[in-house]
Parts: sequence; structure tokens; C-alpha cells
Amino acid sequence: MSPEKRHEEQPYCDGTHHQRWVDGFLFASRCNCSGKGPAVDAALALDRRFGNREDGARFDFDHFQPHNQSLTEALQKIRWIASTWSLGAVLWGDTGSGKTHLARALCYEAAAQRKRADIVSSPSLQKWFRDSQGYEDIALDARAILDKLKATSLLVIDDLGTERKGAEAPSDIWLREFKEFLDSFRGVLIVTMNLNPKGNLSDIVGEKSKSRISELCGAVHLDAPDYRGHRAKQNAAALADQARKPNIAQEGKAHVP
Repeated sequence: MSPEKRHEEQPYCDGTHHQRWVDGFLFASRCNCSGKGPAVDAALALDRRFGNREDGARFDFDHFQPHNQSLTEALQKIRWIASTWSLGAVLWGDTGSGKTHLARALCYEAAAQRKRADIVSSPSLQKWFRDSQGYEDIALDARAILDKLKATSLLVIDDLGTERKGAEAPSDIWLREFKEFLDSFRGVLIVTMNLNPKGNLSDIVGEKSKSRISELCGAVHLDAPDYRGHRAKQNAAALADQARKPNIAQEGKAHVP
């Protein structure tokens, strides 16, 4: 079965591309719809792809809150990429430091400039190649994904290296196909990872792919604590504050004659 038939959502349009999620991967093909529908439809499509978080905050540059020098510098570097599109970046740092926020904000900016942008999960992609060993139809689907991604202007590979937490090492077919993909990729590449690429990248993707990523990207370290932990403290404080307030409803009932 071709990847296009395994759709999880109906196709939608951002004004320049018809897009569809397929097994966790976003495929897009150019269209000529920009003059046929209301501009708000395109804006909503952008928000649907890259713009909104579950808590309602937006994944864009204006809503990224750098609370230390490291994050301020990281934001400046990613904004520079959005203005030149001449170099990619390896965004690395602890979980919750803001790597994916910046990567998605860059995708949002690219789409707003009518550039094709795609985000793929490294663990999911690697698992697909690992599962394809011995199954040619799955292997063809996995290669088709990489072939489609070659045409994107901006590609985000999210959570590279996270799959190392499992027991299985990277498969030979993944290392080979990923190297060939990088050799032919001509867009802007963004990689997010928790580990320092300097000491770990070759273990994850092989020495040749590491060399290619180093050619395409500069390293950007986000040295910051997990914002989710900060949010959890804020939520706990808000609940504690509410608990200290008198129960207006109960007090009102007590005074009803």
C-alpha cells in the first residue's frame, strides 16, 4: 500500500500546498489554490501545522520567551536562518529547553514565506526502516518518504538520538539510506537532539552522515531548564492560591435564610 493511502487526516491546503499526514509524516504537494479561497483558510492551515500548542500558546518567534542569554542567542541565530535560508542548525539541549519550539517557529516562518517546510520524527522514521528489513513493500514506502522530503525547502528532523534509549542499535539500512538522503538534500536542515552532537552524532548516524550534517548545519546549544517543570510549579502555585481563598459559593449558601 502506498503511503498516500495510509492517511490519518483528510488533506488540507495552506494556500500553496496540499498537505496530508501519513503515519506521522507530513507530505505536501504544490497547488494553485492561493487565489481561490479566503486568506483566513491559509492562516488557519499554518496554525494547524506549526502554530499552536495544546495549552493554546503559539509556536512562533514572538511567543518564544528567552529567559537567559543562551536562549536569547539561540533565538537570534534561528531568526537569522529565517532571513537568509543559507544554513541549517543542530539544536541541542535538555528536554524542554525550547528546541522544538524554535524548530516549529522556523517552519511557521518558512510556510508564511511560501516555502515548503516539513517535520519528521527521527525515532518513527528509523523504526520504519528497521521494520522494513525483509519486507520490500515497507522498504519502498520508507524510501518514498525520503524521496518526498528531498524536495522540501526546510526539513526538521526532531529528536535525533532519542531512539538510542531502546535496546536496538541503528539498522544498517537506516544508516545507508539516511546517508544517501543527506548527500542529495539541498534544502535547509534543522536537527533537534538532547545530546551534545560533538561527542554523540557519529554514534547515532555514522561518521559520514555526521560529516554531512556538520557541512549543512551549525550547532546551537539551548542551555535552559525544562520549561514544563517551570509550568508545573506555576500550576501548583495557582492551585495553592485558589485553595487559600474562601469558598464564595459555600459562604453564600450558609447565609441563605
